[in-house]
Amino acid sequence: MSNRRSARRPGDIDDEDNRSEASQRRSKRQRVSRFVTYGDHKVLKLNDYTLEAGESSVFSHEAKAYARVEVGKPKPKNSWQIFTAEFWRDRKPPREFRERQRLQKEAWDALSVTEREVYSAKSKKMKEEYEEAKLAAEEKAKEMFEKEKENESTILKEQNRVAENEARARKLQKQERKVPRKPRDIPDAEKKRLKHNAKMNKTKAEMRKRRARFMALQREFIAPFVPDKILNALPKLSDEEKEAMHIAAVDVEADPAVKQPKSIVYGTMRPYQLKGIEWMLYMYE
Repeated sequence: MSNRRSARRPGDIDDEDNRSEASQRRSKRQRVSRFVTYGDHKVLKLNDYTLEAGESSVFSHEAKAYARVEVGKPKPKNSWQIFTAEFWRDRKPPREFRERQRLQKEAWDALSVTEREVYSAKSKKMKEEYEEAKLAAEEKAKEMFEKEKENESTILKEQNRVAENEARARKLQKQERKVPRKPRDIPDAEKKRLKHNAKMNKTKAEMRKRRARFMALQREFIAPFVPDKILNALPKLSDEEKEAMHIAAVDVEADPAVKQPKSIVYGTMRPYQLKGIEWMLYMYE
């Protein structure tokens, strides 16, 4: 079996020639770099945009690609490629790649300088025609892109207008369907509770205010123990207000203003004890 596989038929191309021919082939696709260079940095062309212009759309890239492909002219060839095409136009090329290369090279070397310049001129002309056709295709693609952009903008504005009208109509329908609520009848117990809560809130606010004024009166004593943030939040009292608060405080020398509580039944409280209760009531308030 191995001998049968290794047997060659007349006219078969050597594997070495086949590999050499494949290595000489070139893709017809035009190679375009996806990067642009700024100094020592490479940036993707998709990310190369300014904040003012904004990021380009996918349609823009597709239009540029379309302009590159649909040029309408064959890709330019160099003088060697043009000579090769004309050389084998009326000749039957041999099957072996090396033999074809040898014949082409011998024919090329036999050309004079003037004949080679003719092929160079053809190549230059072909390149110029291709560039002109490419610019025209890019301009056409740009016009298509601008037109498509205008159409998209018009469609978007129309969609926004329709959406606003629909939202306005839904809002009007909702308002028409909405039934005005009747004022709720508040029970007497609820009225009493709300009145009590309002009174308690007012009392709490007055107590907070009185505590703040008392702490402001004791500012010089509590300053070493509290941060500046709390001291700055305390109200600033004038000399008249401080004097009035000192007079309103508990007078130690005066007779007690409170009586003995009824809960204390065993014994009679002394005056200093009643003054203590009076002071605790003052501090609580």
